[in-house]
Amino acid sequence: MNKVNLKYLLYLLAVSIALYLFINMFMLINSSKVQAFSIVRPMEIKQVSTNQISNTPPASFNYELAAVRLGESNTSVIVKKGGKEYVVQLNELLENKYKLVKVNNDIIIFEFQGKEFTINNRFKND
Repeated sequence: MNKVNLKYLLYLLAVSIALYLFINMFMLINSSKVQAFSIVRPMEIKQVSTNQISNTPPASFNYELAAVRLGESNTSVIVKKGGKEYVVQLNELLENKYKLVKVNNDIIIFEFQGKEFTINNRFKND
């Protein structure tokens, strides 16, 4: 009799586990449907007047020369202004304004709308 009760107890346990797993699998399948959603975040839009952007060349070029790299390719300079450093390669723009047009042992020339700004090269390779 003890063996029969143990056998029924094991069957009951196996059926209970199977039923539990079946219910959880059914719930998992039904809950895994992806619903469409969207996240809407407000965007900050700033109006910029064309009157605020100056197209006239500034009177002075307030950048300080920090380093010069001369070579056959990848000639570049590092200039500083207001605690920031800018690396500019030849024929590229500094702050989307000043184009680096010439770098040699004596001078560095930036250009903005036809006006040239010259910096003396203090890192001469003699």
